[in-house]
Amino acid sequence: MWFEQTVRKPGNGQTPMPRPRFDKLPPEKRERILEAAAQAFATSGFEGASLNQILDAAGISKGAAYYYFDDKADLFTSVVVHYFGVFFEQPPEHVAGATAERFWEELAHYYRGAMKQLADRPWILGLARALWRLPPELRGSGPLQQLFDTGQAWLQQLVQRGRAIGAIRTDLPEDLLVAWLGGLDLVTDQWIADHLDRFDDDAIDSFTHLAIDTLHRLFDPPAPGQEVVLDHVGAAGARKDAPAQVRRRSQRTSASRRTVAAGAKKKGTER
Repeated sequence: MWFEQTVRKPGNGQTPMPRPRFDKLPPEKRERILEAAAQAFATSGFEGASLNQILDAAGISKGAAYYYFDDKADLFTSVVVHYFGVFFEQPPEHVAGATAERFWEELAHYYRGAMKQLADRPWILGLARALWRLPPELRGSGPLQQLFDTGQAWLQQLVQRGRAIGAIRTDLPEDLLVAWLGGLDLVTDQWIADHLDRFDDDAIDSFTHLAIDTLHRLFDPPAPGQEVVLDHVGAAGARKDAPAQVRRRSQRTSASRRTVAAGAKKKGTER
């Protein structure tokens, strides 16, 4: 039976997903199967999860399972996409419509709600841990890669909205800001997954405030005159086709450096 003999890994380049019969099941039964699998993968990882235990908890036989999923990798991928896809359906509406003054406050409200949902179902973060522990090459193809791509697009929309209303700095390239936000979000989620048992409602509120405040400080637009422009400035300074303001800033910097160098040379000569 495939549940006992499968060796295929999730994300191996194919595109496994539930068979059509699974989608025709009553919603309660679909959720029962997916949640039983999610809890098993969260506890034991992809390799260690017992399919027999999953099927027993879900109340289905091996024969019936064959009609719903191709194999263990298919089941794992289906579970991950089901529970994490909803987080990236669209940017939070209250963030998308926020003003610059309320952007970070609304983002904190969204993350606080997400964390409380995770606290109610802590095995979701355990499932995330099982996903992160897969080798990168297994996460980088098929539906798992599509899920990561969707998450990346979600972050990009968030950054674009923040920049459009003046809540996120525009003096650094957009792709760099998205990469920073994605990296911080990933390591924060990994840390939370390992320490979720420490979080009650008060701890969730405090942690969310500190985490969003840190992001705010990093991404907040700099004070006038303190901007750092990388889009048009290379190692040698501003290009000729750069905006005049950028060229003037680069010229002032170069002039300042020449003045410092000349002063140092003069002092050396006087000695």
